[in-house]
Parts: sequence; C-alpha cells; structure tokens
Amino acid sequence: MTKYLLLVLLFIASSCSRKTVGYDQFFKDYREDATLALGVPKWATLPFINREDRKAVKELAKGMKSIRLLYDEKLAIHDKFKEYVNDPVYAHHLYIKDTGDEIDMYTRTEDGDLREIVLSVLSEDGVALIAIRGKVDHDQFMSRIKPYLQKAL
Repeated sequence: MTKYLLLVLLFIASSCSRKTVGYDQFFKDYREDATLALGVPKWATLPFINREDRKAVKELAKGMKSIRLLYDEKLAIHDKFKEYVNDPVYAHHLYIKDTGDEIDMYTRTEDGDLREIVLSVLSEDGVALIAIRGKVDHDQFMSRIKPYLQKAL
C-alpha cells in the first residue's frame, strides 16, 4: 500500500513541477509584476483595439483562439521577456505597420503548426506583450504576413 501511495505522490510532485511551455510560463511568472494582465478569447479583445491596429490584429490572429496581454508602465518586463525568448524555440521577426512603426514579433512552432505569436510593443507609456495563441498552419501564416515582415537584426 505504501508503494502505491509513494507512486501517487511522486506523480503529483512531477506534474506540479513540470514547466509550462512557451508564453504561458512567462505570463504566470510575471503577471503579478505587470500593471495589467489579461487572458481572454480573441473575439473579446477586438473592441478594445484601436481602429488602426484592428486590421493587423485580425490578420495576425486568423485561426488563433485566445490572447494573453501583459502591460507594464516600466520597461523591466520587456527586458525580462527579451531574455526569455532567447530560447531557440522562438523565431524573431520585425513586423512593420503601415505607419512605419516597428513591432517585435516572436513565433513558436510545434509539429509544423504555429502555436504562439507574441508581439512586443514599446511606447512612451510602457510596454505591451501580446500573445496570440492557438493553432494555425505555419506556412499559410507566414505567406499571409510576409509583406509586413522585415528580417530581424
């Protein structure tokens, strides 16, 4: 009986210590430090995005399900995120808006499908980290946004 109890406790301990993959882990680690932390379905965020950016977000989020946002008035969270995405599972791109503004975009692919798009948007007011999560074919996504991308330095 004690062997089974020990096995159950070991299983519970290993499942609790398992690190979440991708932006979810960063979100969990830093949501308390952020000024604002939200996780909502994609459809619920569109009314709150300004008109100029709504078209771009719709294009980027086509096929994706949810959005997680971290906003902070201090830039420290941006620096921590830049360290976090040095992980080779993320590809870095520069997304150029129609206005000429640059947005750092990071993508995470799993089994040929795009699972995360993380936008890092710096402004005078602070930094917003916007993760668009779901599952979409990587090649289709890249062909859709290719006109907006510039090679990351």
